[in-house]
Amino acid sequence: MGAPPPAGGLRAPAVLLSTRRPRQGETVVVLVAVPRAPPGPRRAARRALAALGVPPVLVSLAGRPVPVFPRPADSGAGGGGAAGDGGGHEVWRALVPTTPLTVPGPRALCVALPWDPLGPRVRAELEVHERAFPCERIELPAGKSPLDLGARPGGSSEARRLARWRRARTRARLWAPTQPFRAPAAGPVTTGYGVRRMFGPEGAAPLDGYFHRGVDFGCPSGSPALAPAAGRVSLVGREEAGFPSAGNCVGLDHGQGVQSLLLHLEAACVEEGQPVSAGQVVGRVGSSGASTGPHLHWGLFVAGESVDPAPWLAGTPRSSPWGT
Repeated sequence: MGAPPPAGGLRAPAVLLSTRRPRQGETVVVLVAVPRAPPGPRRAARRALAALGVPPVLVSLAGRPVPVFPRPADSGAGGGGAAGDGGGHEVWRALVPTTPLTVPGPRALCVALPWDPLGPRVRAELEVHERAFPCERIELPAGKSPLDLGARPGGSSEARRLARWRRARTRARLWAPTQPFRAPAAGPVTTGYGVRRMFGPEGAAPLDGYFHRGVDFGCPSGSPALAPAAGRVSLVGREEAGFPSAGNCVGLDHGQGVQSLLLHLEAACVEEGQPVSAGQVVGRVGSSGASTGPHLHWGLFVAGESVDPAPWLAGTPRSSPWGT
């Protein structure tokens, strides 16, 4: 979508949404084709903002800014040019996360060019749809508490450390746009994304604000835990060093605000800062931390929010977040 240019102005940026009707937990992809700044004050303003680290396009949802990143020219059909100033336009991408806690209903999406403040803006509407998530009761080992990846203010030291990890942003995309993410373990899924949980005896109420921020795979201890996609090791945590609930864990930065978190490992096989390829062994499955038995927990995060990994595991480059 787009708008005709005003008199003497630029054409509005063209905007493409992967969906306007996401279900809770799904990731919405926003692609923006940004017009080239003409010679003169607007080009000078764009260069000045770029020197300050301000992208050439701003995306907001319901008034809240959404991070945007350059989309390379070879990212598939319709790329429309590289992220530079040499072509007629360049394509930038925003990934908009939703979660089970996202209130269903309409959201206003706004796209603007900060270097052309009087120029046209593009507005669209997303309609977040409710999704039914099951509820289950589990009993943790004595002395163990559920991991609160919601990172509420005043949470545990472990939750705060993981919150800092989730705030990291790498400008480059490190995963391959030609293949989907892969399951990080060979076992069956034992608990899906978004499940609500009751901890304690029968009749206990579900923990307020809690949902299962990932997918559990049932595997024997010692089974390989794999990188779901290429990236960089951004966290290696150990149960005895401040991760009593997550246990031994590995965090991977896939770039552009996309991160994986693998929990409850028997041991990690990588070091922080190490690059990894898709399918590389990064640890061994275990039952460390707040775990009821051997399994691998995989959490996928977009812009710091836990999203459903399922759409990232299948589909085509045109229909799934990994390929856009």
